[in-house]
Amino acid sequence: GMSVRVEADRQEQEKSSRLYVRTPRPIMKVSTTALVVGLAALNGQASTAEYTSEEWATVFTQLTGCLVSFASCGHSPTPTGDPGIDADMVSGFLPYYTKESCEAATLQDVTPFPKAARWFQQFASPADFKSATEVVADDIVIARLTEGASADLGAVNVTDVIRCNTGANFVIAQGGAKVLESESTIDFVAPFPAELRAFPELEVVFNSTGTLRVRLTPSASEVAEQTASRLVARRRLAGADDLTVEVAKRADGTPTGALHVSTANFVETVEWLRFSEGVLYIEPLFDIIPKNGDAAIISQTGDGVDGGSFSVPTPEEAPFWAAGLLGQNQVVGIGDSGLDSRHCFFRDENFDEADAIAKRQAAGGGLGARFDYPNHRKIAQYVAYTDGDEGEVGGHGTHVAGSVLGSFDEGVTDTLIEPGQEWYGNATSHTGMAPAAKAAFFDMGSPVLPYIYTPDDLEDMFMPAYEVGARIHTNSWGANWNVYSGNCRSTDKFLHENQDFVVLFANGNALPQFTTGSVGAPASAKNCLSVGAARNSNRSLNITKYSYGAPEEPRWWHTCGTDDCADEMAFFSSSGPTYDNRIKPDVVAPGFWIHSAQSDIEADTCAIAALLGTSMATPVTAGNTALVRQWFTDGYFPSGSPNKEDAFTPMGALLKAMLVNGAADMATQQLLPPNGVIDLSGSSPNIMSGFGRVQLNNNMLLSGNKAGEKYVFVDGDYSDMPVLEASGDSKTYEFIVEEGASFRATMVYYDAPASELATVAIINDLDVAVESPDGTIFYPNGLSAADKLNTVEQINVVATVSGTYKVTVSASSILSGPQPFAVVVSGEIEEPVTPPGGPDNTIVIVIGVGCGAVVIVCAAIMFMRRRSPPSQKDMFTDVEAKNPAYDLSNPGGKLPEL
Repeated sequence: GMSVRVEADRQEQEKSSRLYVRTPRPIMKVSTTALVVGLAALNGQASTAEYTSEEWATVFTQLTGCLVSFASCGHSPTPTGDPGIDADMVSGFLPYYTKESCEAATLQDVTPFPKAARWFQQFASPADFKSATEVVADDIVIARLTEGASADLGAVNVTDVIRCNTGANFVIAQGGAKVLESESTIDFVAPFPAELRAFPELEVVFNSTGTLRVRLTPSASEVAEQTASRLVARRRLAGADDLTVEVAKRADGTPTGALHVSTANFVETVEWLRFSEGVLYIEPLFDIIPKNGDAAIISQTGDGVDGGSFSVPTPEEAPFWAAGLLGQNQVVGIGDSGLDSRHCFFRDENFDEADAIAKRQAAGGGLGARFDYPNHRKIAQYVAYTDGDEGEVGGHGTHVAGSVLGSFDEGVTDTLIEPGQEWYGNATSHTGMAPAAKAAFFDMGSPVLPYIYTPDDLEDMFMPAYEVGARIHTNSWGANWNVYSGNCRSTDKFLHENQDFVVLFANGNALPQFTTGSVGAPASAKNCLSVGAARNSNRSLNITKYSYGAPEEPRWWHTCGTDDCADEMAFFSSSGPTYDNRIKPDVVAPGFWIHSAQSDIEADTCAIAALLGTSMATPVTAGNTALVRQWFTDGYFPSGSPNKEDAFTPMGALLKAMLVNGAADMATQQLLPPNGVIDLSGSSPNIMSGFGRVQLNNNMLLSGNKAGEKYVFVDGDYSDMPVLEASGDSKTYEFIVEEGASFRATMVYYDAPASELATVAIINDLDVAVESPDGTIFYPNGLSAADKLNTVEQINVVATVSGTYKVTVSASSILSGPQPFAVVVSGEIEEPVTPPGGPDNTIVIVIGVGCGAVVIVCAAIMFMRRRSPPSQKDMFTDVEAKNPAYDLSNPGGKLPEL
């Protein structure tokens, strides 16, 4: 009996490799010109028509432009390093995998990936084409959508939507019979072949990580435990006992839809898994690597700081703190290595921190080790996923959290923080960007270990924070691969379904002079805010030079290629574009010698450490994002002063658009010596600094603003989101502008999640354009046509003629709708005026140009409160009602006294 079963298993694998699936269910075949389904086909009396070889060749050509399995990609070289370069400054900054040299395979040239092409090669000539395509009733199939069709196939379980840059769009779905019923929207169906079900450079990554992530089909996910057991059993029956399979689960014990597979026999195991029932896609379980006083000044006003010692920013240097925007009522989610809650940035004098740590450590880890602290001064939640404490001196997560929201408790006097750290100034010099905010911390690290351990589905990290009020989540970690990974997909999915949330990721530290396209996943996701690192103030660099015992002569990193070091990109900050040529990073922030909390092992501490990396720039940006959100939720918009009547909940896309729209151009990109710098002036957006450095006062009005400063118009109220329902829909904002005036328009949207198999991540293609009174069209992101790749689009306009300028957001193609979006428009305000006879719903803004004026007319009320259809409301997650009553209004302790 055993030998028969083993032989049967081998025969099944062999037949699967030829794309014939053994099943008792009826077989259906596909017509050459249309789908011949009908009752006869469903009853097992299949059509006899076939696809021609020419049709197969067309499909092959289309798919080579949109499936990663056909990409011929190489690795960027690893630098040997310059002997004259300080080793301490370069160690750890290694180039990431890039796809800059990818080329698609063709029917004539398939040598890079012959297995992937075999599916099509067998139909390459009429002589080879001997039978019709077989589609099994419950099989995973790949289907081509008819032109203009939506990917919503009703009862069909669509697992992946794939937009091709070759003009065709495909879906991967379970249930061949139901797909065949969708004949009005599908014109090609075939079994999804095993050869396409794996990451193309899987062996290279596996040699580093040693573990595979196997994404299951929907039916296999429903019985994940049985699927895992069956894989192990069948592998043993085949004569091998080399698999360890773990079912990835959520906090409630339900499967995420993936297995984690370890094996000692990689090549044979992957080949075997490709053809195993229930397997949809195989990727490596990527290694996840963890990646302030002056930072606040630079982020709020853009002003550089030259000399002197660290001190509390003045009201002029930090006007948003002075106006009362300190992050009150904001919770920021943080996923990192751990948090030392005994550090004076976080501890609560009325709370037993040691007891809390002991209970977290005793919980044993996992998603269920969740501790909510409704009344804690700084920590609203701690999920002890790996353990319950930082557990080491100088931990990554404690430093990151301090940059976001660190502030001092009542037990700290406004004097030196720790003996021997005189150069750091007084206690309030290094508070976080949002010192009144609270943290929802997700602990993913263990002491000393270089990697952190994320949940299989990042929703399991985001949702606990969401449920205690967090609408911002920052992550200073990532993989060394520029791909669309499972973490990218789960991030995009969560944001698409929770449109009031924003997620930040560090762009990576990969020495851009050695290679472009070094951004690491999941910063390569579409919907997250990816953050690169700028240098810090001149003062910060000089003080750090002495604090670290540098020689009298300055090291190379203490000099800048511009007068203000804050205008220069750090030498290590990873560059874009993404694997599919999207712009990354989105924005940059100071990340070079950022001074923040230094953890200890057991003792209470107030120690400060200076670290560098995009890991430091990302929490700086997250803290500033909390201030932007508070600006809306406390009603500072549009008057510049808090007003409850004006308060609203912003979309996450609006927060992202605000940061991008207000970003300041960077001057230079620092390189390792003796290479000097790259001139970036006037080039935004670019692959080094994205749209520029975060600068709040470019967008955010405060009371007392005078002529010549920025005015901002927004459309992005979460309670009434602007939405495009279907391809061809559009929304237009009209502005009357005088010749010579300038304004900036930014549009951002959270796209539907892409497939890990796709070479192009975009699913729904929204475009923004500006039309001038003389018919001139301005396109976004420096292009001369519509942007078909990015979900962040920006247009800078200098008016060439006076008159009405139209800013239009249009849906070029929506495969999975409806699609919300957010818009920000800003310009130089002089004073509001109302034109004679103007309509009641018109907002009029005057933009100054020398002695002249420009009138911007917004053909809607200020918040553009468009009523959303009921179907759109059903689509998006709303868990506000589940949030417990947390006391977020009083952080306690000391805040900067401005």
